[in-house]
Amino acid sequence: MPLLANINVGSAPNDGTGTSIRDSFIIVNENFQFVESFFPNTSVISLTANITSTGNSAFNNLTITGTTTSSGNISANYLFGNGSQLTSVAATTSGTATFVTGNAQANITSVGTLTSLTLTGNLTGSNVSAGIIGNTGSSLVGTLATPAQTNITSVGSLSSLTVSGNVNFGNLTGASLNSSVISNVLVIAQSVLNEFTINVGATSNVRFATNRSNFSSFNVNANVTFLYPAPITSGISKTVHVKNISGATRYMILPNSNNNKGSNTIPVSNGTVATFTFVPYDTTEANVAATIIND
Repeated sequence: MPLLANINVGSAPNDGTGTSIRDSFIIVNENFQFVESFFPNTSVISLTANITSTGNSAFNNLTITGTTTSSGNISANYLFGNGSQLTSVAATTSGTATFVTGNAQANITSVGTLTSLTLTGNLTGSNVSAGIIGNTGSSLVGTLATPAQTNITSVGSLSSLTVSGNVNFGNLTGASLNSSVISNVLVIAQSVLNEFTINVGATSNVRFATNRSNFSSFNVNANVTFLYPAPITSGISKTVHVKNISGATRYMILPNSNNNKGSNTIPVSNGTVATFTFVPYDTTEANVAATIIND
């Protein structure tokens, strides 16, 4: 039984045996309604059949489970699938990609302005320009193209630092400092024996052996004898500041007269401070020279 009803056209023209004109158009209408039932709202829901078209065919949505062969053009807004079965396709380069579904895009060599970029691997490039680079776990390596970096306020431990201009700092800590000009520097000696609260009396002697700090200071209210007994280390200087609080002139008795005053006995007036710097030239007390400053 055919899917579409036939119209009886008779055995011969005008023999009166065929379907009437009215009934013929009723059959035509019913056949059209039957065909249109396969295309509701002009969209194909499901059609299990072979489609052959020699002209142009337009589909809102087309799902193909078999093989499609076309000698003309196939145009679509979107083509979904991995494309593994496409053959004889002349590919062209897209100037602008609306959507990129594959993660690895080896042919993309540049992009426009990105509002943000998150990387889980490494970023390699000859030039990287950004407002902010870095987070708590980031590492920035290489050479900065711009020498002046005003926004860098702190760094880690530097193995060395070379400065050709001026350096302004609050505190500077290091094993050594080499410079041709150092100005406005307050030097604080770490090994200072402060004994200004201790009065050295008449029976006291001041020893400059290894048991005394390189820098020391104290009050005196009597004459004091300075001793520089063994062990003596050549070239290691000892400096002492003496303040006379006795109310009268007191005398500092040195181991020898090898000093800028040329005397073993140095007077220190009441209320004044005298500074003695002793430098041994060998390991004997006789070769200890002193530089004396009376304030």
